[in-house]
Amino acid sequence: MSEITEEIMVSEEEVARLAHEAALDTKGISATVPGITDAINKNILGKSAELDGIRVDVEDGLVSLELYVEVVYGVKIPSAAWKLQENVKKRIEQETGYKVDRVNVHVQRVRFGAE
Repeated sequence: MSEITEEIMVSEEEVARLAHEAALDTKGISATVPGITDAINKNILGKSAELDGIRVDVEDGLVSLELYVEVVYGVKIPSAAWKLQENVKKRIEQETGYKVDRVNVHVQRVRFGAE
């Protein structure tokens, strides 16, 4: 009897959505923000990404992410970035079954006060 192997593919957009949710659930992270490529895509090429500030690469079930974020004033940035990396990795691995190779965090700006 042959064994049936089932493989489920998860889109990069879904991985980005999960990363976005994990980012917003991380204390000290207030938003994901557009990076320079998002600005170019929007302003020059007329493209609009639903999940600005998150770049995903999925290859052979291995995920690499680039997150561009805004932090809340007063937060210890290294601690918030470390926790963000942990949260994103955990969420993606639990929900997709993919292995996360790396999560690079780029702090783009600091939010001062309530908006």
